[in-house]
Amino acid sequence: MTSPYSPLRKTIYRSNLFHPSQLTSLAEVENAVWEIQGLVRLDTLPCIIEDALEEEDTNALLLVLSSLDEHQHVWLTDTFPNDADKFPGSLSHQILCKLSKSYLLSEACSTVQQQTITAAAAIINTLNEMEFIPMSPADKKPKTQRQMKNRRRAMTKSRAIDTELFKLFDLDVPENQEEVGEAKAFILTRQKSILQARFISYLDAFRSEDLIGAIMQSAVVQQEVVISRSDLPAQLASPIETIEQAESSVYPRVQPMKSALYFDTPEGFGDWLIFIGPSADSELRRRHKKERTTFDIIVKKMKELSNGHFSPDNYKRLGKSGSKSAVYEAKMTSDLRLVYQVDLVPNNDERVRQAIKVFGIFTHAQMKNNRIWESIDCQLGRKSKEYKEYCAIRQRVPGADSHTFTPAYFPPLPEGLDDTQPSNLLSNDAEDIHSRFLMEKYVQLSQPLMNTMLADLDAVFPHLVSPQEKLIIEHPTSCYVIGRSGTGKTTTLIFKMLLVERTYKLAEPGIPKPRQVFVTQSRILAKKVKQYFATIDRSLEAADGDESRLQGLCPVPEDDMIDADDVEDWYGDLPSRFSQLEDQHFPLFLTWDKLSEMLEADIAEHQLDLSGHEKALVSISPSRPSSTTLLNFRKFEKHYWPNLPQPLTKKTDPALAFSEVIGVIKGSEAALSRHPHFLDRASYESVCSKRQAFFASDTECFYSLFEAYMRKKKLSGNRDIADRTHAILDFFCQFGVPGQKVDHLYVDEVQDNLLIDTLVLRAICLNSNGLFWAGDTAQGISAGSAFRFNELKAFQWRLEKEKMAVPGIPVAKPEIFQLAVNYRSHSGIVNCAHSVIELINRFWRGSIDDLAPEKGMIEGPKPIFFASQGSDKSILDQYLFGDSGNRIEFGAQQCILVRDEEARERLRRAVGDEVGLILTIYDSKGLEFNDASPLLFPL
Repeated sequence: MTSPYSPLRKTIYRSNLFHPSQLTSLAEVENAVWEIQGLVRLDTLPCIIEDALEEEDTNALLLVLSSLDEHQHVWLTDTFPNDADKFPGSLSHQILCKLSKSYLLSEACSTVQQQTITAAAAIINTLNEMEFIPMSPADKKPKTQRQMKNRRRAMTKSRAIDTELFKLFDLDVPENQEEVGEAKAFILTRQKSILQARFISYLDAFRSEDLIGAIMQSAVVQQEVVISRSDLPAQLASPIETIEQAESSVYPRVQPMKSALYFDTPEGFGDWLIFIGPSADSELRRRHKKERTTFDIIVKKMKELSNGHFSPDNYKRLGKSGSKSAVYEAKMTSDLRLVYQVDLVPNNDERVRQAIKVFGIFTHAQMKNNRIWESIDCQLGRKSKEYKEYCAIRQRVPGADSHTFTPAYFPPLPEGLDDTQPSNLLSNDAEDIHSRFLMEKYVQLSQPLMNTMLADLDAVFPHLVSPQEKLIIEHPTSCYVIGRSGTGKTTTLIFKMLLVERTYKLAEPGIPKPRQVFVTQSRILAKKVKQYFATIDRSLEAADGDESRLQGLCPVPEDDMIDADDVEDWYGDLPSRFSQLEDQHFPLFLTWDKLSEMLEADIAEHQLDLSGHEKALVSISPSRPSSTTLLNFRKFEKHYWPNLPQPLTKKTDPALAFSEVIGVIKGSEAALSRHPHFLDRASYESVCSKRQAFFASDTECFYSLFEAYMRKKKLSGNRDIADRTHAILDFFCQFGVPGQKVDHLYVDEVQDNLLIDTLVLRAICLNSNGLFWAGDTAQGISAGSAFRFNELKAFQWRLEKEKMAVPGIPVAKPEIFQLAVNYRSHSGIVNCAHSVIELINRFWRGSIDDLAPEKGMIEGPKPIFFASQGSDKSILDQYLFGDSGNRIEFGAQQCILVRDEEARERLRRAVGDEVGLILTIYDSKGLEFNDASPLLFPL
C-alpha cells in the first residue's frame, strides 16, 4: 500500500539521506542529523520515520529519534493506536520492533520485554482467529467428567493454539469473547507502556551528548578496506584448513550448559534462595568452628526464611519509625539478630525473582547503630519505583498461615540509582555502607557451600551477578562486551570460562577437553585472573565430591601485595612453543607478549628445519631476542624521540606520535595489504579522513615522523611490536598456525592491542562461535593502540564473511553487550570519571567510543584532590600517612597509582617502604582495592 506521506517525502529531503554510502564518516552522520533537525515537524515526522524504518539496521531510526524534542516524543505516544487490531501494522509497532534490537538501548528494555514486542502481532492475530461456540443453559452446570471435557472442547473450534505466546504475556488462554477483548486491551496497554516508560523515557533521561554521540558514532558505516585474497594469511583467505581440522574441534561436541553453575539448595531449605555476603560467610564459618550450637541456630533461622516463614520475630523492619524499609531483622537468640534484605536476583528463565540477601549476623549491641540501617534504607530508597514495588510484594502460599509466603517473579529491571530522586545518604556512613554491605559480592547459600562450612574449609564460589551479566555468561556464541572500568567485563569473562570448564567436567567420560585461552596485556591482571579462576574451580570440584575430596581442598595462595617486579616469570612449566601445548595446560592464562613469544619460538624452530637451499621468507631468525627487547614506547621516548627532527617533534606529543606510527600506519587493517606492511602517505591521509581523527590536519607531520623513525630503526637494527605481529602473520600465511588451535578465546582489555594483533588471535582460534572480546577504548593506556570497537567489529566481521558460505561451518553474528553499571565504585567516583569522559568527547571527539552514561550502584562522596606546589616532602608525607597523631597504615587492600615506572621508583625513593603497594596505571588495570589513591608524581 502506498503511504499517504509518500508525495510529501519526495519534496522535503534527499531520498538517500539514510543510505549507508552517505554515512561513512562522523561528519556525514552529523550533517544528516542537522538536516533531520531542520526538517522535522509534526506533519513531516511520519514520513521521515517510515523512511528510517525501511533501513536494515537501527541506526537511522535512532538518529531520527535523538533529533526530536520533548513535544515530538509526546506525538509518538499520542498517535499510538487505541484499537489492538490496528497495532500490528502501525508505526508504533514498527518503532518498537526496531528499537528493541538496538544494543545502545539494551539497558532500556529487558529480554522478556523484547520478546513480547516481537510476539505482540502474533498473539493479536491468534486472538482474532479464535472462535467460540455459544453455551446453552443446560451446559452451564456440567455434572460428569465427560460433560466437563466436552464443554472445554466446545469453547473453541478444533485448532492449534500456541500456548507459549500466552505464557510469555502472563495470560491465560481466553475462554470467551469477553476475555479475548480483555487480553487485547492488556497487550496494547503493555506495548504502549514499553514505548513510553522504557524507550522514550530512556531517550529523554539521557538527552545528552553522551548518548547522542554514541548513536552517531554507531551510525558511521565502516567502509570495507579492499584486501586481495592473496594478501591475507592462508587460513583466513581460505577456510580449507578450518574444515580439515573441524573433526578435532571440541566445540561441536561440548555445548556449555547453563545449569553447570547452578547449585542445589541445602537440605531442608525452601523456595526462597538465600544469598550471603562476606561478613555473614565469615561469621558462619567462625561459629561452626567455635560455637556449633549457635551455628545450628543461625542455619535454622535461614532455613525458616527460605521456606517463607515471615513471622513477627523473623520480619521486623529496620530504619526510622514508620519507614517502609526493605531491610529486616530476624531474632535468633536474646542477643543475636540476622539482618537481611528482600532483593531481586536473576532467575533461570530471564526473569528476576525475589530472594533473601543476608547482610550479616549481629549482636544486640551492634544493632543499636541505627544510622547504618537508616543510611542503607535511604540508599535502597533511591532505587526505581518498580524495584521497590517488586521487593515489597508478598505472595501468600495457598492453604498456609498468614505469615508464609512464596517468592514472586517479575520481568528484569534496569539497574542503578534513580537520579530523579533527591539524595538522602548520610555522608558519614557512606564509606562504611560501600565497603560492608551494598557493594559486596554475595554468594548463594548452596549445598556445596554448606559442605565446605561443615568441613571447616575455606572456599570461593561464583558470586551473584546481574541479569545483564548472566545474559553474557550464558550467551552461546561469540560476543563483544563493552563497558567502563568496574562494570563487570572481566567477571563475565571468568564465569563464562568456568561455565565451559564445568560443562566439560560434568559431561560423559571421553569428551575432549576444551582448550580455553585468556589473553591480556597486563602481567598482573593475567596472574590475578588465573588465581581467581583456579580458586573457584577447585572449590567447585571439591565441594561436589565426597569428604575425602573436601579434605584435599587447600586454599590457592594469593599474592595480595603484588609488585610488578614479582611477576616477571610465573608461567611455571609452560612449554616454550605454542605447538607444544597439551590438554593439561588448559585453561591457559597468559599475556599477549607471552603468546607472541611462544609463536615466535615455533617460527624460529621451523626455520631451523628448513633445507639449506631454501630461502627463509619470514622476517624473524632463531637468534631473535625475546619480547622484552622489542622497541616499545619507553624505548621510543627515551632513545628515538630526542633524535627525531625537532621541527616535527615540537608540534606533537611522543605518545600520540607513537600511536599513529605503530597503531595506524603500521598496525591498521589497511597495512595488511601493503608490502612492506605500512601505509604510504596518501593511504594514511585517506584513512585519517575516514576515521575523523581530531588531528587529521597533522597527518603530514606524523607521516614525516614515521619516515624519520623508520630510517633510525633500520640503522639501529631494532624491530617494534607491529613488526613482530606482521612477522607472525606472514608465517601463518605460508605455513599455517603451528600446533593445535584453541576452542575458546577470551581477550580482556582488547583496546590495548593493535588491530592487526586481533587477526593473530582470531587465527589461533578454531571456533567461530568461541570468541569473547572485552574492553573499552576509554581505558586504552597502551601506547600504540589506536582503534575503536567499531573498527574491531567491522574487521572481524569481514574475516568471518570468508567462512559464511562454507558448508558445515555455522557462523553467527557476534552479539554486542554494553555494561553501564559500575559494581566497583560509588557514584561519587563514577560521576567524576564520567566528567573526564565528557571532556575527552568534547575536545577530542571520536578519539574513544561513545557509550551510554555509566551509573553507580550506590551514592558516595566526591573524590578529594590533593595539589601541592614544589617538592616539600613533609606535605607529601602528610597526604599519604596523615598527621603524627593519626597515622594511616597501608595494607593489602590499599594502593597508590602513579603514571609510569619512573614515577613509581621516584616515589619509592622519596617515601620509603612504608607506603606499601605502588602500581602504575597500566599494571593496575582490572584489579580491585578498597582504597586506591591516584597520585600524579612528581608533584
